[in-house]
Amino acid sequence: MVDKKAIEREVCSNIFSLTGKKIDDINANIFGKPYYINPRDMVYLYIDIQEKYTIRISENVIKKHNLVTVGGIAETILDCMNMM
Repeated sequence: MVDKKAIEREVCSNIFSLTGKKIDDINANIFGKPYYINPRDMVYLYIDIQEKYTIRISENVIKKHNLVTVGGIAETILDCMNMM
């Protein structure tokens, strides 16, 4: 079983690799102040996540979950893993 905190660390690491920005607050909106993550970088992040965890982040999942925070992304990964 994958630990939510481990996923959060991995997501933060991926964001840093893509953008050079260190996420300090996993509950902050990463599209807004102070992070301003580019939506294009988020697409790359979702692709990396899907490959790493062998999941599919469907349109329904995107509509259902809070994908603007690291915590929300981690919860989404866990939910997608449980759907398999």
